[in-house]
Amino acid sequence: MTERRGEPRQPGWYPDAAGNVRWWNGQFWSHTSPSARVGAPEAVPPPEPASTGDGVLLGLAALVTGLIGVALGLYAFVRPVGEIGNGSLFLPVVLGIVAVGLGVGALRRRRLALGVLGIMAGTASFMLTALVIVVLSTWAY
Repeated sequence: MTERRGEPRQPGWYPDAAGNVRWWNGQFWSHTSPSARVGAPEAVPPPEPASTGDGVLLGLAALVTGLIGVALGLYAFVRPVGEIGNGSLFLPVVLGIVAVGLGVGALRRRRLALGVLGIMAGTASFMLTALVIVVLSTWAY
């Protein structure tokens, strides 16, 4: 290999006389160049901030759904044992699942407080329903 004056030794992309970049493989220059031109970098506009309105709505929906689940769980807990059926324990569980999902969605949209509160309310709905089930299983029969 004959090394000419001014030629790079390491393979890589280098500017040519026309302002394009070409690949130097260590021995030869490529015949083609990518569409990018060497020179002043183009101004890239900053990314627009993500809309946080939907994160607030998700967080509020998580909190409200979780609190409704907790209220229904409390209602199932204070009802007489004979009036509690499968339907009264099903709804707080479903609302707890929905609240946790909405809370996670709010967290992903950077709404930390509302997301955490929604997840906590949903988890409380689960726990209260589990408590009702445990109490009913010990009181039954």
